[in-house]
Amino acid sequence: MPLSARQTGFTLVELMVVLAIVGVASAAVVMTIPGDEVRAREEAERLGSRLIAARDRALFSGRDTAAVMSAEGYRFEERVNGAWRQIQEKPLAPASWESGVGVGLAQGEVERVRFDAVGLSEGTALALTGGAERYIVNISTAGDVTIDARR
Repeated sequence: MPLSARQTGFTLVELMVVLAIVGVASAAVVMTIPGDEVRAREEAERLGSRLIAARDRALFSGRDTAAVMSAEGYRFEERVNGAWRQIQEKPLAPASWESGVGVGLAQGEVERVRFDAVGLSEGTALALTGGAERYIVNISTAGDVTIDARR
């Protein structure tokens, strides 16, 4: 079977166009993957929101509510009949820290923040890090929760 004068296949220009399209598509995918900085910010915001929910629960239920944070994650408890009981329902269900997020607690160390029946707390701060970013979750003695970003 003789080959025709024109060979079949892709030209160099066609291959270059395909490679350019694949390159742009893969760059778009890589750019949408969140980095550790984004994870740390989102985790700080999530923790802040849940701390506010715990304070509000203490206010509305008239029971002390506490956040117990460790290097692995955090949980919430409420004082019922003189004993602390872990809260299982959302939004105060136990949670683990996002991967890539560092917490300012050593292994085995526990930070406990208690909100009393009028929303006051002892006041504390917890640092969450991701990449070059550092987020400080502050809980004031008045029960206010703020997040500060630092490099």
